[in-house]
Order: sequence, then structure tokens, then C-alpha cells
Amino acid sequence: MNIKLFSLFIAAMFVLFTTLIYAAEVTITGELIDTKCFSKMGAKGEGHASCAVTCAKSGIPVAVMDDSTKKLHVLAAPAPALSAYMSKTVKVTGELNDATGIIVPSSVEIKEGDTWKKVDMGKGMM
Repeated sequence: MNIKLFSLFIAAMFVLFTTLIYAAEVTITGELIDTKCFSKMGAKGEGHASCAVTCAKSGIPVAVMDDSTKKLHVLAAPAPALSAYMSKTVKVTGELNDATGIIVPSSVEIKEGDTWKKVDMGKGMM
């Protein structure tokens, strides 16, 4: 029994340290997209906005397509809270896990003209 407990402890420490090693604070700017339609058919942009809103409202994970690298980063955040901003330009700041590409956002901002407006993600998120 002690060997199993010790093995579980070692596995938990590995996960913890891996997360700490691979996580880095970043700010990424790009289009907010729904992962389902983008993954299935490459759908994005204003022409896909109404569908993306529906997907996000239903809880399908959302992601930001980095303008500079064209990499897709899934956001570990409640998709319905971001649904009104689908297909818009956002600036996401948070912890990026290099191993997974997932960002745990500490701040999401929406571009409105030449200014940025902070998005309210609800209680307990940021």
C-alpha cells in the first residue's frame, strides 16, 4: 500500500512541476474562434460569427488564433462568457502551457476601434 501511495505522490509532483516548468505569462492578440467549426472545416472570420456565437454559448471551447504566429491557443475559460466576442480581435493575457498550447487567461480584452475594453469573465475566473 505504501508503494502505491508513494507512486501516486511522485506522479502528482511530476504533473505539478511539469505545469510550472511549461507555463509562461504571455499576451496574445488574434481572432476569437470556436474550436469545433475551425477544426472541422477551417471556419473563422466575420462570415462565421453567428455560428461561432452559437457554438460558444453551447459551451464548445473557444480559442485565439495568434495574429503573429497563426498558432491556435485554446482558452481554459468559460466559452459562454466570451460568446458575444466571437470572430472579433481579442488580446488575451495569461499562463501559456507550452506543452499543450492552452492558455489560462488572467485578462481578456476586446478591440473596439483603436481601444481595448476588458471583458468581464464572471466571478471566480480572473
